[in-house]
Amino acid sequence: MQLTSPTSAPISKPFWQAHLALVTIAIVTIVAMIVIASTGQQKLREIGLDISFDYLFATAGFSISQSVIPLPPGSTNLAAIGVGFANALAVAFMAIAGSTVLGLLTALARLSDNPLAARIGRFYVNVVRNVPLIVFLVFFYLALLQLPAPRAATATLGGIFFTNRGIVVPAPEFSLPWLAAGALLLTAAFGARFIASRLRWLCPTLICLGVALMMGTANYQIPALSGFSIKGGISLSNEFGALLFGIAFYFGAEMAEVIRAGILSVPRVQSEAASTLGLGKAAAFRLVIAPQALRLAIPPTINVYVNIIKSTPLGVAVGYPEIMTVTYQIMQNTGRAIESVIVLAGIFMAINALCSLLLNALDRR
Repeated sequence: MQLTSPTSAPISKPFWQAHLALVTIAIVTIVAMIVIASTGQQKLREIGLDISFDYLFATAGFSISQSVIPLPPGSTNLAAIGVGFANALAVAFMAIAGSTVLGLLTALARLSDNPLAARIGRFYVNVVRNVPLIVFLVFFYLALLQLPAPRAATATLGGIFFTNRGIVVPAPEFSLPWLAAGALLLTAAFGARFIASRLRWLCPTLICLGVALMMGTANYQIPALSGFSIKGGISLSNEFGALLFGIAFYFGAEMAEVIRAGILSVPRVQSEAASTLGLGKAAAFRLVIAPQALRLAIPPTINVYVNIIKSTPLGVAVGYPEIMTVTYQIMQNTGRAIESVIVLAGIFMAINALCSLLLNALDRR
């Protein structure tokens, strides 16, 4: 008779034992950074330079003409950096949406059975891959300057004016009660994520209802030609448009390759099985291929989005007042070049850290 001993449950190790190598590397890195920082500060003091961040709370001696958040007179340099950061995020979020849509259309074109659409998509991707981003920024900026003057412009796409002084779009004016109701629906949508799986439809339904309620009840101020200028609406500068169109056009090619790779990575037997079940191509793509491709495309998609955010400082090439342009102006006014570079690097490191946390959260799901 053979005796067997019961399998003992694994004993969990303390955190410091389970992650000893990682903790050691982190401690060594922090100590090395402290030593390098203290040594560098001592050397700077020897040559008459001293690192200080007091300039951030001094009054900014300049104004920002175009901004998402207004910069009142007498604001500090820190507030000016915040306004530049908000301008950069506004371009980044719109470029993320534009590049995603453009990338999806290009990926579907390259995978389609239409040879003309496939060749156009391949030509677009190959051209963008071999041209630097700054070339597209300058190209779109010069192209926007060739648009007609405001008095000669005509409304397109329901009240949008493209002029050589900027792009004028309708301005929504939200009603406060309906805006609050839409915000409550969006808040409830995030709470619906934790409900049982049989109610998964509730979250997207609440989001659509909230957005439709806010946008449907808003009053839109349609721009119109008045004399030699255009009155009403929101005016977007050519610098903003050049940076937005250039980044969206450039990274749309990268998004196309990411989406195409995600679709091609799904085994062919999945589409064959969907066809066996009687699903058409559109239904098979929506119900079978797309969910699997999305899971595989999430990590490289986050990387593309991070690169879009990190590309916004190139707005300095076309004169858009994003965070790099504002920081450069502060450097000229205060002479604090080292401190300004440290602040700028810290902001983008924080953005990368947040995106890494988001990526890890999506991978765990």
